[in-house]
Amino acid sequence: MNKLKVNTITLPPSALNVYKPSDLPYLKKIITAGEPCTLNTVVKWTSSGRDIQFFNAYGPTETTVCATNYKFKKGLGHEDVNRDIPIGKGVPGACVYLFDEFLQPVPPDVVGEIYVGGLGLSKGYIGHASHHNTDKFIRNPLSDDTLLYKTGDHAFQDPDGTLTYIGRLDDMVKIRGQRVDLSEIEQVLIQHPKIDIAVVVVHRCQKLKEISIAAYVSPTFVYTSELKEYLTKVLPKYMIPTYIKKLEVIDYPMTLNGKIDRKLLEKDESVHEQQQYVGSSHLNETQLAISKLWCNLLKFEESFAYTLHRQSSFTELGGNSLQLVLLQRILEEKLSVKLSFTDLGTADTVEEFAEVIKRKKDVLRKNRHRVSH
Repeated sequence: MNKLKVNTITLPPSALNVYKPSDLPYLKKIITAGEPCTLNTVVKWTSSGRDIQFFNAYGPTETTVCATNYKFKKGLGHEDVNRDIPIGKGVPGACVYLFDEFLQPVPPDVVGEIYVGGLGLSKGYIGHASHHNTDKFIRNPLSDDTLLYKTGDHAFQDPDGTLTYIGRLDDMVKIRGQRVDLSEIEQVLIQHPKIDIAVVVVHRCQKLKEISIAAYVSPTFVYTSELKEYLTKVLPKYMIPTYIKKLEVIDYPMTLNGKIDRKLLEKDESVHEQQQYVGSSHLNETQLAISKLWCNLLKFEESFAYTLHRQSSFTELGGNSLQLVLLQRILEEKLSVKLSFTDLGTADTVEEFAEVIKRKKDVLRKNRHRVSH
């Protein structure tokens, strides 16, 4: 690019993050699109001391790519923008709407689905995908003579009409009975001041027959423990990723379109290598017994118990209050200790459950000792 003195580029944020401002001295205008942009990426380029214009654009292929854009001001700092990065307003020739499930416009600050029409709208799919035409291309409820594309993306708008992207409808998944919005976890991660890229996927481990949440982050100098602690302050426990893997920007798998290949990350077995804790070799007898009881109750293979660690969480694994009542009975039967629901209500990790059981047994032992004397 320097050989050609390129001054304007449009790239997915993950591709842009390969470069530093000093790598591209001729660059004057940047447009990010194709993936959610992070605040760190924007700040890096707008605060570089150079006269660089930075735009964040949005638009699916069906609307001839760009439907909205947002121009960031120069010298932007972390304190200047909220957690979610705006995608702006409709470009000239594009009509952008936010509708609820009944195809009614939503008011400002209320999340709705993005529908796009206008000059760039395609006429539909051809070939094997043509059966989606009636689902995806609908009549504009505000003007019957025009078509709109149903994007499947969620956003909200400010009172001035500026849109902020939230995530896709299909980012919502169900893991062990809990509904999890993967895009919400990503948004929280990229708000961390040290994170440039965050990708969250459902990880399916064939070996362990385990379904879990895995997060991939860059840069690599951030501590996993720091991120876990940060996430626990913002998200419920069942949304905390089981695995957090740090990758160099150039190590992310990419699609032919230059976007991060999420499907390959879902199958990445190496995600276990950077797991912060080791497994059952660090569990004592009681902790391992608890792990096995969890697996039985939560319908995991018993072998999964040997991958758990002292800080493995009952709720993160899908345990709920009803299952806690069942666990109370199982512990009494299998470990010969009678626990109240209040006792168990204070525990969540393997280590905490074991500590509750130990304290209960210690009390019983002392009481028996007093009686015998």
